[in-house]
Amino acid sequence: DYTRDIPVIYLSSLAEMVDKERAFAAGCYDYITKPFSSGEVLARIKNCLVHRQYQKQLEGIIQKNTEALQEERDKLAQELENRQQIAQGLRDAYAFSDIILNEAPVGIVVYNHDGQCLLANKTIAAIIGATREQVLAQNFRNIESWKDSGLLADAEAVLANGESRR
Repeated sequence: DYTRDIPVIYLSSLAEMVDKERAFAAGCYDYITKPFSSGEVLARIKNCLVHRQYQKQLEGIIQKNTEALQEERDKLAQELENRQQIAQGLRDAYAFSDIILNEAPVGIVVYNHDGQCLLANKTIAAIIGATREQVLAQNFRNIESWKDSGLLADAEAVLANGESRR
């Protein structure tokens, strides 16, 4: 097995194409027929050795790149696994929060900075006499009772400086 990487050059008096084909099929690197000169043989040996040297260099580069790609693939696989665990944790936390939101005996509503409703439970909908979908469609800046009661001004102050006026 250790000789399989040694290039073989056939020197033969057989010049028929079938003889050359058999030699190449058997794994020879080159085939030289008689008559040959020592210069030709030396040139072919040199070419063979240079070719083998380049082949070894390429194999080394391929091996190095393969190892680097495998290492990167392993890192990406680990990153994917971590992200999948995080995603599962977020799904679990969302499911738990959803249970709390929907089963809470008090009204809960969450608005974003622009005033659009993000979350609302069925209790708040019942308190204000609306459906949950109607509450979710609200923007607190457009609710007249918030304007009339001063709640809108309080909400704007909290958004502006993070402090409640009440």
